[in-house]
Amino acid sequence: MSLFSRWFVPVSCAGLLCASLLLSGCRGQMSSNPPIHPNWNMDSQKRIDAQEENLFFQDARGMRPLVDGTVARGWMRGDSAWHEGKKTDGSYVDAVPTIDKKAESTAVMKRLGYSPGHTLKLDAALLARGQEQFNIYCTPCHGYSGDGKGIVTKYSNGLVPQNLHSDYVRKMAPGQIYEAMAKGVRTMPSFVSQIETLDRWAIVAYVRALQLTRLPGVAQKGERK
Repeated sequence: MSLFSRWFVPVSCAGLLCASLLLSGCRGQMSSNPPIHPNWNMDSQKRIDAQEENLFFQDARGMRPLVDGTVARGWMRGDSAWHEGKKTDGSYVDAVPTIDKKAESTAVMKRLGYSPGHTLKLDAALLARGQEQFNIYCTPCHGYSGDGKGIVTKYSNGLVPQNLHSDYVRKMAPGQIYEAMAKGVRTMPSFVSQIETLDRWAIVAYVRALQLTRLPGVAQKGERK
């Protein structure tokens, strides 16, 4: 038997035993020493946490204010008629906008059967959407018929919601009704966080349709306002 054959098995077993002992030390025992980290990259870089002081700046604030005029991507509101209900001269728009809209309302437009960039139409789909949103957000105060006798009037102390069929509301421009939802008016809060832009215009359209139900003969004129 050769010398290699005699020592191969014992040496191999000894090597496996040593390897096992070495590997057993890599099981993650508790240690006060920092872990080995060959490439730090940006894992442990210096940073400023929220509300933390930063003496680099004169005001020592780590959280820096936004630059004037900063607008988050996708939140540009350059069209005052669509987003504010007002013309460039500051007066209220006198009709539901018909220009192409596809910003934050894309999902709603798809539910209405509109493709992105589709021209907003005063059609049955828009009115149905307006009725749906009106029933969700407006009826508690204004009631399903818009007479201002919603369920909250039975339990509130002196709250008198506006009657949407009053001469005052009927004479309001569509843009003013839109602004009331967007910014709130008197005891009515803003619904800008609950109702998106297209849905606010859908509600405006539905309110106009609701008003026509109490004005026989007007609905046949085919007016858009």
